[in-house]
Amino acid sequence: MPRVSLIMTVRNGERYLTAAMSSLLQQSFLDTEIIVVNNGSTDSTPEILKNINDPRLRIISVNPNLNSTFASGISTAFNAAVGEYIAVQDSDDISDKSRIEKQVRFLETHKDVGLVGSQFNLIDKFGKYLFTSKNLPKCNELMHKYAEGNYLAHSTIMFRRNIANAIGGYNKNFEYACDYRLALDILYAGYKISAINKPLVKVRQHADQETVQPNTATIRNQNLLSLLEYAQNLPFLTKTSLLKGRRQITKAKFQAALNLLRRGNRLAAIKLFGITALESPIYLITYSLVRIIRGQLYDAPQPRKSKSKEKMRIQ
Repeated sequence: MPRVSLIMTVRNGERYLTAAMSSLLQQSFLDTEIIVVNNGSTDSTPEILKNINDPRLRIISVNPNLNSTFASGISTAFNAAVGEYIAVQDSDDISDKSRIEKQVRFLETHKDVGLVGSQFNLIDKFGKYLFTSKNLPKCNELMHKYAEGNYLAHSTIMFRRNIANAIGGYNKNFEYACDYRLALDILYAGYKISAINKPLVKVRQHADQETVQPNTATIRNQNLLSLLEYAQNLPFLTKTSLLKGRRQITKAKFQAALNLLRRGNRLAAIKLFGITALESPIYLITYSLVRIIRGQLYDAPQPRKSKSKEKMRIQ
């Protein structure tokens, strides 16, 4: 039985798949299996995978007519895994050669940690370095950050399979936030989340990513809002953490109301605005003004570089 299962789901990923797979095949830690779900690809993805000659690779193909989601694809890969540890990588990202070795060592020496992530280097569609994600806080502070959103990039995480199995694995109901739900469930189960403050993955930013498409904005915001509310009951949160989480909920509700308004559902939008205003009047007004000043009244704010150009900040 392999020690680590490397899992990936891919749909029409021909452009970046070879580089992504090479980074997994060339890991310094060799006791692995690589499970790739071809999630309904109609490009040359199946041929690229078929031409990889490595006994560690297992390919699971999904019929293109099933309209499978990322969440269902990564869940299929997870359910097929047998390793003690599960490492995730997206099909357009690149893992450092020593990533798996370092994360296994970390989990072996931190038995109370259920999931570990890392910093990452952001690259563009050509592989050019853009900047390094910000330094990650220590374990306890990092756990509190989950009241405000998903704090670790999915491609950087490794977690214990037995814990994930016990909590039901990936929740496929959260199409664009199944990794956030997984992390929250691990926290609710009483395990810690921690991080290695080194960039162990190159995360690629490009216009073809499903999570930046305008037609997915509404469901992405719905997923986020639902999970921010779910996170409010984490037992270890302080009053400060809860307040920060509620501010993120206000932002998500504001965006949800704008999404309703954009679709012409004015009554529902006004009702949601009213409810949000009653819950957090001062913060809602402040946030609204900031969005107006930045010209983002109708568009959801995007990650952008800090002034140092070396840290990523979510507005």
